[in-house]
Amino acid sequence: MRQDSEATRQRILEAAVVEFAEHGIAGARVDRIATAAESNKQLIYQYFGNKEGLFHTVLVQELARATEGVPLPPDDVEGYAGAYFDFAMANPRVMRLIAWCGLEAKRPVAGVGSAKSKLDLIAAAQQSRKVSDRFSPEFILSTISAVCTAWVPSNWYGSQLDPDAATNAARYRESIVRLVGMMIRPDPKP
Repeated sequence: MRQDSEATRQRILEAAVVEFAEHGIAGARVDRIATAAESNKQLIYQYFGNKEGLFHTVLVQELARATEGVPLPPDDVEGYAGAYFDFAMANPRVMRLIAWCGLEAKRPVAGVGSAKSKLDLIAAAQQSRKVSDRFSPEFILSTISAVCTAWVPSNWYGSQLDPDAATNAARYRESIVRLVGMMIRPDPKP
């Protein structure tokens, strides 16, 4: 019985990822999620409380993939930028959920690992003068996220500039890594 309920719960989560990525929380429909999961609405409410609870569970799961799924090597911030770009391009649904989260989440999403460990790594690299301290760790990490997601389909601006960005991904990746390198490169010693 436990296996069946866990399998049903997983199907609901998978269907919810698709629904929320496509429609956000306001436009998502529990009926469509239940149908896609081959389940019923009552089980969704039983497992997650309500649509907002399901949305929160999906966000925690998918945002964890984005924040924890791409490690930041202590000595390779540029490599991290390239890896995050690759992740963003390979996971358009996660990027759409992040966009919806920014639009619809009224407060920080509880249960998602913070960026603190990455900020600490950048700060340590700044302390050891491997990364410039001209920008704060928060600015560096946020800028990396912004430029790495500029070309995903859910980013209106990038997709307008190049509707076929996936074909040019290698060129964009190279440019992003180079840009991050210029941003973090320490000033030459006098």
